[in-house]
Amino acid sequence: GLADVNVVARGLRNVYDIAFWPEDRRFLYIGMNGSDDPATDDLLFRAKVGDRDVDDMGFPSCLYNVGPANGYPLDPVPSPVPGVAELFGACGAKEVRHLNRPLLTFGKHVAVAGIAFAPRSFGRRYEGDLFAAEFGSNNPTTPPTGHQIVRVPIDDDGLPETDRDGTPVVERFAF
Repeated sequence: GLADVNVVARGLRNVYDIAFWPEDRRFLYIGMNGSDDPATDDLLFRAKVGDRDVDDMGFPSCLYNVGPANGYPLDPVPSPVPGVAELFGACGAKEVRHLNRPLLTFGKHVAVAGIAFAPRSFGRRYEGDLFAAEFGSNNPTTPPTGHQIVRVPIDDDGLPETDRDGTPVVERFAF
């Protein structure tokens, strides 16, 4: 029954898949598909399970986009949709704790349809890495996106590895 339900996270939109980190099952990784209007990024979040806190990722009050003003780290911006703040509360940096900010963006309209950590059979090169299947978009008014599997190398702390400028690594694996 409902008494057995343990809410771990809220403030997510259109989640297709989740994956527990094999190194520490207290961490749950969540692929979230952003909104179309306004267009926001498809993201990867991490929530901690079993700490009695409900992690709030901020949706619909907080939205995330990578752009000239936003970049990394991904900072929340208030939703421009009329009435959202009144119904769900205002978005502000104080309301969104660091753990609950997105770990990375996959981009817009890629539609992350599945995520999984590499099994040991993938070999040492990919051990512990996260893979995401992007369904993609064929919107005739924008360039095609997605339609691939991407690899996210994960470090010993369970966070995406970053390149020299601090941007998380998301590399094309198969298409």
